[in-house]
Amino acid sequence: MPKLGSEFLKQHCTVLPQVLERVIKKDHSAALEVMLKTDVDLDDELPSSTFKPLEMACMNGCTHSAAVLIAQLSDQLKGTDRPGILLAMSAKGGHVDIMHELMWKFDIDPQKAVVVNRFQISPIQCAVKANKLESAKLLFAEAFLDTSANAVSQATEDNQIHQAIMHRNKAMLTLLCRKHIISLSEIKLHSSASDVQVTVQQLTKEAIDKHETIKGRFVDTVTEDGKSFRNFVTVLSKHVPRIEESLDSEYAYAAKLPVKSYCDDTLDVKDYSLRVRNKMLVKATEAGNAEAVTKLETAGAYAA
Repeated sequence: MPKLGSEFLKQHCTVLPQVLERVIKKDHSAALEVMLKTDVDLDDELPSSTFKPLEMACMNGCTHSAAVLIAQLSDQLKGTDRPGILLAMSAKGGHVDIMHELMWKFDIDPQKAVVVNRFQISPIQCAVKANKLESAKLLFAEAFLDTSANAVSQATEDNQIHQAIMHRNKAMLTLLCRKHIISLSEIKLHSSASDVQVTVQQLTKEAIDKHETIKGRFVDTVTEDGKSFRNFVTVLSKHVPRIEESLDSEYAYAAKLPVKSYCDDTLDVKDYSLRVRNKMLVKATEAGNAEAVTKLETAGAYAA
């Protein structure tokens, strides 16, 4: 397609939307660059879906296409909820590279609920609900900037710990406990089976039954994986996470940076999201560190 050129494509404008959709799905950045020189409308939904081009790229993990479209639409997206929606879509699919791209370009609160497929949900909730651990790690590293929302404040099945248990994801469950500094032994969660609040151990049994019980059998058996998860939850329930664990964990190192009143000379600010850079800029400005302010502003940080 790059050889055909934008002028050729303009002569066949009636099929541009179909061609655009194919180019995005093939993740062909060079062809996409050519298409952007035509009259193709990036705000129109694609022919075979209800999604716009950038949403399609983020949802399907089309990294190169997403990068091109984000750069093209950057000014248009700033100050809207759309970057948060795109981040939630990327988190749901576990597309970490696209998440990094979005978080570099836009100041996105990963705990803020946005409308995705008609439902109010935050990017963090999307990651946990979809059982995407790497997405969750990346987003939780950003969530330290606000007062942590109580992970057990909702008596619903949208609760993050509830979802981690039902997925039987040990790493996700550990991540949630450390982030929110809570003990599993002290909480109760909603049971979809009985529609009442139950202990974590009871919900664990429900999760095992959901994955392993075969209908029609008179005797329920639990696999070794099920037993392992049950024992893991029992041990984790006896542990009370400390604040130090929440801050010192590998995925939350960046949490310490914005509380500094200066910008370390050795720090490469390009390694951090715009949300973090903006918070660091506030601290550097308050401290009167002109060198740090210049470094951060050069890297795209700005005062809210």
